[in-house]
Amino acid sequence: MLQIVTVAKSAKEFTRKSEGDVIELRDGRLLIVYMEFSGDGSDYAKTLIVSRISDDGGLTWKNRKVIAETVPGDINVYSPNLIRALDGSILLIFMRQHSSNPRTTTMIAYKSFDEGETFQPYSEFAKKMEYSLCNAVLKRL
Repeated sequence: MLQIVTVAKSAKEFTRKSEGDVIELRDGRLLIVYMEFSGDGSDYAKTLIVSRISDDGGLTWKNRKVIAETVPGDINVYSPNLIRALDGSILLIFMRQHSSNPRTTTMIAYKSFDEGETFQPYSEFAKKMEYSLCNAVLKRL
């Protein structure tokens, strides 16, 4: 039976919470990362990428942590993707949008060696290019 679950409700400070990805951790818990939009919640609002953990198969979510935020001068961070790396770590790959006309972005990779407890900056690529990425689309071949 299909069940709709709310991971996090919108609030005055973060009016939109959307676009995320989920990965199963080695102990069976689920890790979700998603975007929290401030202001009017538009695609160009300042954002955070946050994580939460579920230990009941996704029915409830707890332990909100901010992983990445919009840096001064940028528009936002968006399109989080989680993928297990060959070394067993977890990669979080997302976009940092610098401008909208022309649209310039940088792809950012953070890495977690402790099953999502912490993420450290790992790499930047496709720097300040007209490029975009959707959330939850990266696959390891």
